[in-house]
Amino acid sequence: MAGIEEDKKSVSDSDGKMKPPKEHGSMGYVLSQIPKKAQKGLLVQCELIMTCLDANQEYIVIGTNIGILFLYDRKRTVMERLRTGGQCRSTELLIEVDSDIVQLHHAHRCLPGPFGGVFIPGLCKTEDAELYAVRPGMRIWQACVDGTVKATYLFKELINKPHPEILLLYNDVSSSKSGDVQFGRLLLYMDKYLVTWNTSALFILSPSDNEVIGSQSNIGTIEDVAVTKDEIFVLRKNADRALIRIAENPENTGNL
Repeated sequence: MAGIEEDKKSVSDSDGKMKPPKEHGSMGYVLSQIPKKAQKGLLVQCELIMTCLDANQEYIVIGTNIGILFLYDRKRTVMERLRTGGQCRSTELLIEVDSDIVQLHHAHRCLPGPFGGVFIPGLCKTEDAELYAVRPGMRIWQACVDGTVKATYLFKELINKPHPEILLLYNDVSSSKSGDVQFGRLLLYMDKYLVTWNTSALFILSPSDNEVIGSQSNIGTIEDVAVTKDEIFVLRKNADRALIRIAENPENTGNL
C-alpha cells in the first residue's frame, strides 16, 4: 500500500501542480494480435489500416478500413474480431458484445471546422451540467446547457510559452508542423482536465487553473484519441507504435 501511495503522490510536483502523464511501455501486446494484411475474397490481399479507436477500463476497440473491429479484452488479454456493416469512422463506434449493442463513444461535429466539445455532468441536476467547447484561435468556451457562455479560456499564448512535455518512449515518426495550429476534438480527462488534439499535436489543459498541463508536438499523425478515467490512448498513422498509452502510471496488465 505504501508503494501505491507513493506512486499517487509522484504525479504532482512539490508545489502541488499536476505533472503531465507519459508513455511508460509499448502496446505491442495489443498490436501484435492485429494482422498487417486482410484477405479480400479468395485471392486478393489488402492493407489493413486502423482508422478509429475507443477504450474503457475493460476494453480497447480499434476500427479498420475493411469493416472489422478488433475488440481487446484488457482483463483476459485476448483479442476478438467483430464485423460491422462498413468502414469504421471516428465519429461513431458501435460494438456488439453478447448480442447487445454498446455505444462506447459518439462525438458530434456540428461546428464549422474540426472543433469539439464535451459536457461536464451536473452533480445533482441536469440543468447544472456545463459544456466546454473549442473555438478558433486556441480558445475554449465554458457554457451552461442553455448556451450561455460563462468564461472564455485563452490558451494560444500559453501554448507558445515553455510548458511541460508529454514524454514518449522514443520518436519513431516524422512530424510536420502546421503554421496555423488549432485545437480539435475535446475529451474529459481525470474528471477535471481536458484533452484536445489536431492531426499532429496532443494537449492536456486545465481551464480552472488556466494552464497547459503538457503537450507533445512530435507525435506523428494522429488518427484518433480515446480517454478512460486516467489514461489517454492515441492511434497514430505510419508509426511503428501505432497505438500508444499515456498515463500517470504503467499499465498493470495482470490486474486491470
